[in-house]
Amino acid sequence: MKKKSTRIASLLLVAALTFSLAACGGSKEAETPSGKKADKDLFVIKTATRKDCTLAPYLIGDTQGFFQEEGIQLEFTGELASTEYATSVVKGVNDVADSHPNALANNIVGGADLVGVTRKTVEPIEEGIDPKFYHMWYYVNPKVAEAGVDSIAALAEYKGDEKIKVSSHINTCEDFILNELIKKSGVDPDRFEWIQLENDTANIQALKLEQIDLMAVHPTFYAAAAEADLVKIADSSDAELGEATGTSFYYFSNDFVKKNPEEVAAFVRAINKTQVWCNEHPEEVQKLVGEYIDQEVTGNHFYATNSDIPDDGVQPWLDALVASGKLEKDQISVSDMVTKDFVGEYPAA
Repeated sequence: MKKKSTRIASLLLVAALTFSLAACGGSKEAETPSGKKADKDLFVIKTATRKDCTLAPYLIGDTQGFFQEEGIQLEFTGELASTEYATSVVKGVNDVADSHPNALANNIVGGADLVGVTRKTVEPIEEGIDPKFYHMWYYVNPKVAEAGVDSIAALAEYKGDEKIKVSSHINTCEDFILNELIKKSGVDPDRFEWIQLENDTANIQALKLEQIDLMAVHPTFYAAAAEADLVKIADSSDAELGEATGTSFYYFSNDFVKKNPEEVAAFVRAINKTQVWCNEHPEEVQKLVGEYIDQEVTGNHFYATNSDIPDDGVQPWLDALVASGKLEKDQISVSDMVTKDFVGEYPAA
């Protein structure tokens, strides 16, 4: 599938940015997520400071004491662009980060010695789960809706031969899920022009101004999309891939895992305890995250509640990379990118 991005030039900057990364992450005094004084008797695990929807488990695990219970002190080392997380872990500026399987696979194929140890987000599949916890919702503006677009399939008749402009970050959950929806809908994938904007807020603004035709947003921005009078036409559950639709991982360097297996196991237990708590206390998570980032938070992701890493939760992401031409068939396998040494840590086996 051919894709077009308006920010190709930004990709060329990534290599240059990595040369100064160690100084960038290490120049700021580390802090705990809660802002409390670090307990130096605990084993320190470093991660980048976050001011977005990826923050919650790191913040909640610290403020609720789940890391400390397992002998871990989480420290924030300063903000980085998400494209720099992998390099920061490879260089030892940070110890742990997170990403979806397609990004992790691309980093590993590119030479990064990284390994996923447990899942972060998943798509909820239990009966009775509110759709507000689905990993992505897809919106059009009222003008597009009035043209008869009420589903991804309906885009086949929209705009004649013109390109359908969709905002999406390539090699993330955004294009992975949407490509699955497009494939199921029967719409010609070449009809789409892929435009990369900064974030969900920029997507909402661009769609409202009719600069794009379709966008995806995460749970924390569903309310903002509704306030902008945008129209939902699909969600991630329509991809019919089960939990895999929302899979993301926490990853460390292989060297860190080999040197600190007990501490990584402790991290896995702590983070999964945290994620159970997050799923059970969504309003409190929103409040705590909102206070930390000084911005109202109106939604939550849905998190894995055990340390299992099922192959069928990862393989569809690799298959999509092969189908898009980003990777060759069998260039990387699930076992090349994750370790199952910590499966069973939580709940205890």
